[in-house]
Amino acid sequence: ELIREVRAQKARGCKPEQIAKKLDLDVTYIHGIVRLLEHGEERLIREVENGRVALTVAIRIASSNDEEIQRVLCEAYEDKSLRGQKLATVRRLIEE
Repeated sequence: ELIREVRAQKARGCKPEQIAKKLDLDVTYIHGIVRLLEHGEERLIREVENGRVALTVAIRIASSNDEEIQRVLCEAYEDKSLRGQKLATVRRLIEE
């Protein structure tokens, strides 16, 4: 729902700062969502919307290069933001 709202606000020409203010969220968080949208990270967006991957983890994965992906996954696992089925989902996304 949040991603859809950000997408709609962006389509109306709103800047991330305006969107963050309207939704009462941190501008860095909104920039992350916009980055996913602008870079066509549809698979990650779909997994976030379905609750299978945390938005913060999706943003970190999308902004990582190949060498950083393993580190990001390890960090997400260690801070318990990516466990069990969510970890399996992310691994599958990366392998595709």
